[in-house]
Amino acid sequence: MVDPLSDADVRENAKRLRRFLKLADAERIDPLVMEQVTEIWTVRGVKPFRFEIVADVDLPNDSGLTFYDGSALLVQIPRRIRHDAFMGDGYARYTIAHELGHASLHLDKLIQGAAMPRRQIGNAVSTWIPKFKSAEHQVMVFGGAFLINDKLARRMGGA
Repeated sequence: MVDPLSDADVRENAKRLRRFLKLADAERIDPLVMEQVTEIWTVRGVKPFRFEIVADVDLPNDSGLTFYDGSALLVQIPRRIRHDAFMGDGYARYTIAHELGHASLHLDKLIQGAAMPRRQIGNAVSTWIPKFKSAEHQVMVFGGAFLINDKLARRMGGA
């Protein structure tokens, strides 16, 4: 459970990250641009950031992991997901955007020691948590809004 955000607020926050990265007008974003980024926009301001590719054995059951290491927000993805994202695979690209959502939206929880993985088998979503307070729901909305702009989403029938 996280601070409440409407879907509209989550989408606006994804747009803020796009603007911060100077990619606001991009129709589609290649999430691997994050490999070159050292700071990220968050709901609590700009924070140090690292994007790391790790060995597949380091995240055998996860497609991605976001946490705070004491000095920076850290998104880790296994090499297999990085490869698939490079090849244009939608799941892999969305996984990175999903983890960026945790980094951008859930700083308070991460600083408190939460680690937010993306499970290969799918993340459990508790039905008792209202969607607007669900970390997983929020990052699902964030991912799509980060990857494509509103104009393309409207053409696809999603906004």
